[in-house]
Amino acid sequence: MTFIREKKINGKQYAYLVKTVYTKRGPRQKVAKYLGKIHEMQCQKVEGHTPKKVMESLLANLGFTKNRVWTKKEYSVSLVTGKVCYKNKKCVLKINHGYLWGSSIKQFLLPTRDPKELAENMLRVGIPFNEETYFHLVKNIEHLGG
Repeated sequence: MTFIREKKINGKQYAYLVKTVYTKRGPRQKVAKYLGKIHEMQCQKVEGHTPKKVMESLLANLGFTKNRVWTKKEYSVSLVTGKVCYKNKKCVLKINHGYLWGSSIKQFLLPTRDPKELAENMLRVGIPFNEETYFHLVKNIEHLGG
């Protein structure tokens, strides 16, 4: 099992991917990867019928604009590579109660046929959960034969 742990260092929040490993002394938590400094943002509503459109709506509602990558002042987000940066350094956007970073972007954009997994992925990246958007995404799953 993996999860994101926040750690405060010199008054700033940083994100780490942590995994549970089992030893003779019982389960232990081990840092698997440093993800970057956390930058908090809030978003109340998203729209879209596909995961890509929902992610684009999220970024647009956060004030990002689309060029080759999504940008907002010194932030950049690439939906192709999953790279999230602030001043060209990798970072994590904490949106609502979720975390937007490389793997979470890729995981959300991957096709899924499981409505429960879709809901978990929405919450994992900080997409505000609303019935209308979820309904459209599930309909899209059913249309794909899920």
